[in-house]
Amino acid sequence: MSVLSGETTSGSSKQEVAARLANAHRQVEPEIAAIYRIVLDDPSKENAPNEPVKLLEVNPNSSASGIIPVGLPAHAPSGIFFPSTIVEIHPSEFDAVRNGTTRLPDGWRCQFDHQL
Repeated sequence: MSVLSGETTSGSSKQEVAARLANAHRQVEPEIAAIYRIVLDDPSKENAPNEPVKLLEVNPNSSASGIIPVGLPAHAPSGIFFPSTIVEIHPSEFDAVRNGTTRLPDGWRCQFDHQL
């Protein structure tokens, strides 16, 4: 498996790691309303092994404070083989993010058509 194709020697793709991370976050915070994957516009950069798995989490327990990415390191023992970045928003902010009124960082786009 090629590291350049978004795979690690563990055999886990970024999509698999994103799903694992989303499931873990739901176990800790079952109130999370929705989780979506954020990807870079440039697939070649998104597939780089050092590019984090990025998630947008819609959580009623968060404050409405805008887009604040929080980075976390990889944690192989938990099956999280890539670093991750979490953007947590309040449900009141969701429509603004979805319609582009509130923007994600340049080059990022959310995969709203596929909930994790």
